[in-house]
Amino acid sequence: HPRSASPKLLHLNRSIRVMARPCTPSLAAALLCLVIISGERFLPQCAGCPRDDRRALLDIQSFLSEHLPLNYWDSSIRDCCQWRDVTCDSRTGRVTGLDLDAFPYPPASPLNTSLFLPLEELQSLSLKNVGINGCMPGAGMRSLSVCNALTSFQ
Repeated sequence: HPRSASPKLLHLNRSIRVMARPCTPSLAAALLCLVIISGERFLPQCAGCPRDDRRALLDIQSFLSEHLPLNYWDSSIRDCCQWRDVTCDSRTGRVTGLDLDAFPYPPASPLNTSLFLPLEELQSLSLKNVGINGCMPGAGMRSLSVCNALTSFQ
């Protein structure tokens, strides 16, 4: 009952109401929208590279090590960004670089470059110490020209 309330309590109630006024429903809605819109930038990224990038890397490994009983990349590690010689975008998780110089590839073998096509964000590809002898028919270097992000190829 307000008439029997002490002056201190009434003053406290008025202070709470005054403090609550600046946050009107429209201001709260605007703040919520701002958080939702910009939230992608501040939320932690999901662990792991995209499934398509991971699958492409495993296909590349399977092709390149067809004659070798060697798992260059450990498929039990779900995040292919943690695999050796793989570089990923820190925000999107997409594969941006492959340094396959040390990959145990049989010398004088043709390369199927179409295996790299699913890596849509691939910017750097190094095969300089790999013993490649040309490209497979229908999967030549021309297929890499559709990799729009590729800026460095050795």
